[in-house]
Amino acid sequence: GMCPAEYERVSAELRAALARKDAVAVNRAAHTIKGALATFAAPAAVAAARRLEDMVRGGSLDGAEEAAAALEAEVGRVMPV
Repeated sequence: GMCPAEYERVSAELRAALARKDAVAVNRAAHTIKGALATFAAPAAVAAARRLEDMVRGGSLDGAEEAAAALEAEVGRVMPV
């Protein structure tokens, strides 16, 4: 699983990647979060991570900010951060 401190680190990487418009790093962070969430009973959070991961795979960041916010909201529901 992923402890809150580790999630904070990856979440910060995700936000930094979004800020510098780095689709590859956004995809990597979303993938890491998705994998970590697999140990939680959190299908909505996993789906949000997958949506963000798929969205940026082609290199476009259209809608990525919103998808990342939705992901963070879902993670917040299942992980005490």
